[in-house]
Amino acid sequence: MAMVNPKIQSSTNAYYHGFIRKVYSILTIQLIYTIGVISFCIFQYNLYHKYARESYIVIDTQMVMDGQKKYTISPEDYVYAALNLYVDIVNLFLIVLSFFNE
Repeated sequence: MAMVNPKIQSSTNAYYHGFIRKVYSILTIQLIYTIGVISFCIFQYNLYHKYARESYIVIDTQMVMDGQKKYTISPEDYVYAALNLYVDIVNLFLIVLSFFNE
């Protein structure tokens, strides 16, 4: 059996461990950056979703209040109108709660 020089073996191990350490640090930095980007995208999505829900509330309120428009809700459909506004407000509340979830 051939003898391996301990100096060569230890330098090879040091090189190998240094390489693994560098790869690990690069992957960690990429993971942290990716999590940051994904978190920002989720925040932007929630923000746009909140604005869309706010516009739904405005549109539904106009449908209830205005009787001269093309799309209106008649006074006989007050249960539908109230339920429609209630669902919009609950959805907006859930979106606002998702901001604090992050």
